[in-house]
Amino acid sequence: MKKTYKMFAIIVFLAFNINFAQPIINEEFEYTVGDSLTSLGYTAHSGGTTNAITIRSGNLTYLGYPAAGLGNHIQLVNTGQDVNKTLPADVTSGTVYASMLVNIDSARTLGEYFFHLGPNPISTTFRSRVFVKLAANGNLAFGLSKGSTNATTPPVYADSIYSTGTTYLIVVAYEIVDGASNDIAKLWVNPDLSGSIPPAL
Repeated sequence: MKKTYKMFAIIVFLAFNINFAQPIINEEFEYTVGDSLTSLGYTAHSGGTTNAITIRSGNLTYLGYPAAGLGNHIQLVNTGQDVNKTLPADVTSGTVYASMLVNIDSARTLGEYFFHLGPNPISTTFRSRVFVKLAANGNLAFGLSKGSTNATTPPVYADSIYSTGTTYLIVVAYEIVDGASNDIAKLWVNPDLSGSIPPAL
């Protein structure tokens, strides 16, 4: 089964203290419908031009999310182009957070990732990779890996309680910690937006 994702309003911000986080990218896809992301400052790092990612009309909404209802959206499929956009400055310390609205039309049981952070220049070193899969109970499960995955280090999935056709707020974090493998990745699905940071995946 082909899986598709609608993504909207990606906000990336850097925080040494979450209470003083400053946005460094706010992407609401406010471009001409039909334009490709590679014509809008994004770079394709795999997949060539197969299923090129283009701007689609309409947006996603989520109560309390500041950018909800603005701009347009993009749609991803299970094969094809992967793109990236460079942050305004290199981040070598602190925590990078990214939030986005997603609506999953369909997913596969193997699970695949649809968002990640990475170094500049981009390579195959992907961090805080966000996954989704179709669970045995017919629901969706969102997952996370700090870096590369394989049979012995698979992504960690949250409970399979999410549904296709529903918009979710996804927040992911990557904390840079001194040492060879001490960095920390975290994931939240529909976190409480009114107060302190809730427990993460």
